[in-house]
Amino acid sequence: MNLGSLTRYAGLVFKLPFRMVLHKGGRRLKTFAAELWLRLRDRQRSTYGALPQSIANAKLVLRFETADLLRQGPIETVRAVSNHYLKHRFDLLGSGWLQVRHGMTCYGLEGHVYHRGAATMADTKGEWLRTRVNHSNLAYAQYVWSLVTQDYVPIDWHIDFKSGYRWAESVWYRDIQFGHLPGVDVKVPWELARMQHLPQLARAYALAVAGAEGFCRPDVYALEFRNQILDFVSCNPPRYGVNWWCAMDVGIRTVNWLMAYDLFMSGGAAFDQKFDQVFRLSVYQHGQHIVNNLEWHAEFRGNHYLSDIVGLLFVASYLPCDAEIDAWLAFAVQELIVEVKGQFHDDGGNFEASTSYHRLSAELVVYATALVVGLSEIKRAALSSYDHNFIGRVPKLHPAPIRIFMVPGTKAQSPFPEWYWRRLGKMAEFTKSILRPDNLSPQIGDNDSGRLLKISTRYDAMTILDARRRYLNLKNFNGLPDADTYWLEIINDHRHLIAAFNGICDRKDSDLIGEDFLLETCLIGHLATNIRVPTETLVPSLDRPSKYKARDPAANQNRTGGQSYVFTAPVLGNDRPDLTTGLRCEPYPLFGLYVYRSLRLYLTVRCGAIGLNGLGAHAHNDPLSIELWIDGRPIIMDPGSYIYTPLPERRDSFRSIAAHFSPHFRGRESGDLGLGVFALGNEAKAVCTAFSRQQFSGHYQCGAITIFRTISIGGHVIFVDDWSTSLEQSLCRLDPVCFNVESAQYSDGYGRVSAGTMI
Repeated sequence: MNLGSLTRYAGLVFKLPFRMVLHKGGRRLKTFAAELWLRLRDRQRSTYGALPQSIANAKLVLRFETADLLRQGPIETVRAVSNHYLKHRFDLLGSGWLQVRHGMTCYGLEGHVYHRGAATMADTKGEWLRTRVNHSNLAYAQYVWSLVTQDYVPIDWHIDFKSGYRWAESVWYRDIQFGHLPGVDVKVPWELARMQHLPQLARAYALAVAGAEGFCRPDVYALEFRNQILDFVSCNPPRYGVNWWCAMDVGIRTVNWLMAYDLFMSGGAAFDQKFDQVFRLSVYQHGQHIVNNLEWHAEFRGNHYLSDIVGLLFVASYLPCDAEIDAWLAFAVQELIVEVKGQFHDDGGNFEASTSYHRLSAELVVYATALVVGLSEIKRAALSSYDHNFIGRVPKLHPAPIRIFMVPGTKAQSPFPEWYWRRLGKMAEFTKSILRPDNLSPQIGDNDSGRLLKISTRYDAMTILDARRRYLNLKNFNGLPDADTYWLEIINDHRHLIAAFNGICDRKDSDLIGEDFLLETCLIGHLATNIRVPTETLVPSLDRPSKYKARDPAANQNRTGGQSYVFTAPVLGNDRPDLTTGLRCEPYPLFGLYVYRSLRLYLTVRCGAIGLNGLGAHAHNDPLSIELWIDGRPIIMDPGSYIYTPLPERRDSFRSIAAHFSPHFRGRESGDLGLGVFALGNEAKAVCTAFSRQQFSGHYQCGAITIFRTISIGGHVIFVDDWSTSLEQSLCRLDPVCFNVESAQYSDGYGRVSAGTMI
């Protein structure tokens, strides 16, 4: 924690009543004591534990009956990426397709290279684990490893395979350190350990069973799934190593394990009893870990806590009924409803002020909703008779029963009230409405490429050489020959989310989605047992005002030190459309985004709160910034979000006001960047004062000075007029070229940065 953060928190403490400080201090002391006791106990006893007797011999509650749906959509990318996964090659957070193994050589992140891993010879009895796994867990870890097939080469789950830095398996999870060394990214092993590639192996298995050309034998994919699970379990004892530090990643990993297992089984795969026992025990331990490490905060909880809840929901849905499991299920349902209300605005946008985190959180919600709607009768009954005392921490589980409502427009029932369904409809509409002409989402705020399930993922095919020329982060990449095909994940294509909503909200977006994401619709529909809310029940809630005008403080202000910009569209002829033909205005004031769209124009204006209840963890200094496309060509674009903790100065450069097409004074930030990499000053308080088909007006604060922007839309011209109340200083002159993807440095996802001119 830096000095700015300490000062900020100290100020908050001094503002609290003494009794509250005493209470919070007592809770911290109690937590510290409990953590110390658990650390000491884990050194003496195995953390793998055992399944409760009531569920030890029961099978998982599977949801899919056939794998036919996995054969839908394009198969070329499934064949290509599953082949990479069989060879333990992964492309995560800008790494390039690298084979992740013990002793690998990494090419570093912007010159920061570490050599912490040693090569290993993995014997069948697991003797190689003696120098890696802590003593109390060694016996079970060796047993699990003995189940792995002899020719399998272990994955190094603990390495940042961009920088080469490696965390030790034997360190207790709360003693793990990160963020203190330049170029080291803890998100790399976390992302790998989410194991979001496993559902793709299940897809490859189903296609191989169907006889699709170019695939391996079906059993190759099933065996790889089995071996990777056993590999992970043996090398990652519960509460040890970097991959248990963050409950969010534990939750996402569990979802991918369970979905992949279910999909394999639906296609006819059969796993041996010993593997099934290891698998069920680990799923249960994942649930226990989530419950005991919830990332809940009274004010500042977001996508992490939502991921915890959804992971726990999947665990409780798949494990057989038991008093403890039933309480987990009820708690997850209760908290899901609370978080949907708190984390999504009434206009459908997510409260973290980021379009990419909207995608992640909405994906969590839609899969969780479908899972709950399609619960079996015995699981539904558990929501009426659980013991709330099994959840003995904040937030508390309310006593049974969970209240049940009719699903709008159907004869089905669910725990979700009517407002919940309306908000789901708004989430989907927001996702669709903001799409650019290239069908990708604009990057507002942070983007760490986060997903729950990568069921439908679109890729671009290019040569390795082209990829190295296009991306600065790949300039030293040597994992594959230059002539080989590089499969580049299109991270900002959010249409899979719209397709997922179509599976439960009966939306009519097939023309936008196409066949690439049809699988997502089918999976959600199957999870929800084909219960869909009719579109007409959601339409009234999607109505938004097309224009409004508040009192404009600019009317009585002197316009000093201003700058003006003119963007001209070609004149196509008197009988051809201009920029205003078919123009639609879509305001999302609670999220803070205003969208203009016509046949030839796409314009967004960022104007609103910094998100997460004022913390601004994933917001940027972008008040009044715009993104502009004319005739399908980008004129001004947001530069994205390159990296988080490995290079704080690079993070700040991408979230600074100078990186956005925002009116500002040179050297002055709209919000304080010195509060930490996941905090932003809330000084700007941007406000929209006018919004119509012809004009947008807004302003924000820069200390005692107010900065204004007015955007006027004509038939063939866009005027941008900026000014301030300062009598001493002029606004910076912005160069649109620096914000165009054809010439500027920008990021299209976490860790990937394009070659070009520095902003």
